[in-house]
Amino acid sequence: MTIAAAVVGCGGNQTASTKSSATPAPNTNNKAVAQQPAKSEPAPTPKPAPPPPKKDMFGPPPAVVEVPARLKAMAAEDWAEVEESKKQFYMAVLPSLYMGVTSKDNYIPQKIEHLAARIDERDLTRPLWKHLEQGDIVVVFGATKADYMRPMSGNILFAYEKDAPKKGGYVATGSMSARKVTAEEFAKLTKFGKQK
Repeated sequence: MTIAAAVVGCGGNQTASTKSSATPAPNTNNKAVAQQPAKSEPAPTPKPAPPPPKKDMFGPPPAVVEVPARLKAMAAEDWAEVEESKKQFYMAVLPSLYMGVTSKDNYIPQKIEHLAARIDERDLTRPLWKHLEQGDIVVVFGATKADYMRPMSGNILFAYEKDAPKKGGYVATGSMSARKVTAEEFAKLTKFGKQK
C-alpha cells in the first residue's frame, strides 16, 4: 500500500468514525412537562370561644361570711380617743369599701361582716373593723339594685358616728367623702336605700 493510499484509507476511516460518534440533536418535540405541586386547601379559621357569662353584680349576699383572722385579732380602740383626722379618714373610706363589695364580690352588703374582706385589704383600714364591731360607726344597710341606679350626692348617707343623730358628728356620704355635720344637718340627710 502506497503512502497516498494509506493516507486516503486513514482519512476515510476517520470520517466514518466521526460521523458515527456525533451526538444527535435534542428532540424539541418531546419536552418533559414539569409537574405542578398540588394546591393545599387553607386550614379553617377556628371560631373564638364565647365570652364567659357576666356575673350579676347584684347577686344575693352570702348567708355566712368568715371575718379575716387579722381583723378579729385587732385590739379594741376607744373611739373618743381616736384623732379627728383618723375619724374623718375611716368615715371617708366607708362608701368606697361599700361599693367595693358590689363591684368585686357581686352583691350589695347587708351587714358589717360583708365589708370585712374589703376592710382587710389595707393596713390603714383594718382598725376600722373594731369601730364597726363596737358600734362606734353605724353603716346604713338595706339598699337595693334600684338604689344603685339613682344619682349619688353629698346628701346621701352611707355611715355616721353613733351620736351624730343627736349630737352631730362625722358622716360618710354618696360623694365618697366625709364631713362633720350638726344634728340639724344630719336630720336633712337621706339614708342610702331610702332616697327617692
